[in-house]
Amino acid sequence: MGYIADRTQQRGVCNIGIAIIGAVGFAMLLGSKQPSVQYAGTFLGALGIYPCIANTITWASNNTEGVYKRGVTLGIVIGWGNLNGVVSSNIYRRQDAPTYYVGHGVVFAYLVLFLLGGSTLMYFLLRRENASRRAGKRDNLVVGKSEQEVEALGDV
Repeated sequence: MGYIADRTQQRGVCNIGIAIIGAVGFAMLLGSKQPSVQYAGTFLGALGIYPCIANTITWASNNTEGVYKRGVTLGIVIGWGNLNGVVSSNIYRRQDAPTYYVGHGVVFAYLVLFLLGGSTLMYFLLRRENASRRAGKRDNLVVGKSEQEVEALGDV
């Protein structure tokens, strides 16, 4: 996915597409009792989560101006991702075996709300911001400033 996201410069679209695949996978895990369907759902679920990790980190980094803002943003994104290890150790409980409806349901909700919803929201907000910049609506922020002052705006 990284190759496609790099070549097309559409990380948001890639995240959205992959998140849909992951949601389908977890829906299969939740909705079927057939082992073959659950097995396929496991692979689709993993396919929908793991590629988005690196893509999301890169996307957040590429769209944050200023070294300090970028550092804080990456800390939040990576920290949020690391919290998922804590969450998963508590939602996949032994008493829910072998179906793990609670665990799969929480991951499905996370995929839909945060990965799919967050990627969709960020995609459209960035499109709007880029359109404003192309139309010159942000030029007033840099008029009369030196190159160093404009570069420092990212960290203000």
